[in-house]
Amino acid sequence: MISISQRFKQIQKRCLEISSEHNLAHIPSALSMLEYVWLISRHLNPKTWNVILGKPFGSGAYYAAWEDTFGWQPKEYHEGLNSSNCPFVAFGEQTIGNALGVAIGSALVSSKKVWCNLSDASLQMGQTLEALLFMLHHKQGLGNLYVTIDYNDYQVLDRISNILDIKPIIKLLKKAKINVLNLKNPKYKDFDIFDRANSLPTVIIIRTVKGAGIKTFEDNPVKYHYKTLKSDQIKDLLK
Repeated sequence: MISISQRFKQIQKRCLEISSEHNLAHIPSALSMLEYVWLISRHLNPKTWNVILGKPFGSGAYYAAWEDTFGWQPKEYHEGLNSSNCPFVAFGEQTIGNALGVAIGSALVSSKKVWCNLSDASLQMGQTLEALLFMLHHKQGLGNLYVTIDYNDYQVLDRISNILDIKPIIKLLKKAKINVLNLKNPKYKDFDIFDRANSLPTVIIIRTVKGAGIKTFEDNPVKYHYKTLKSDQIKDLLK
């Protein structure tokens, strides 16, 4: 039997293969969130959850994780996931900033649990900040809301902290009287909170590395943000 780390290496390779085979960009973003998307997916039943993606790009991560977890392979692979091309996704935004508001609305009107996956760049957007304040104001009715933030400190142009620092928002969340977890190098058990009934919304801030596991991407994630990958490059990248 292979170990969890060995299994993850296989999924990482599969993420690269899918991205290459289907000409998907945003590969550093996919690698940034791949591990926690995979770990969280093992806690989910897609039939009983609403999945809201504020980070629908880097879709190779979702495809690889959900192929492994649910045995799902789509008829067509898309750069960004949404309800029209993935049965597990209730909403995938095309313009950054709207996903959290949609997730909060979904959680308020449904008995289903709601997972909303955000990028750290989402926290630079006014719509997201308004939604955060709304979430905190109505926190007693949002125990079924789970929000993850991929905090790799990069967006398309440069480091998040160089463009518009989001540390004040992180501090606000940490001080808020809700469930807030701070993770680095997450493990499966770190997401056990997804299995519990909670009375307050949950926000999980995950410190990640853009391009994680592939030194070429880690060293220059901005350069490779929109680049696609050829199949003959994968072996060298994994060395």
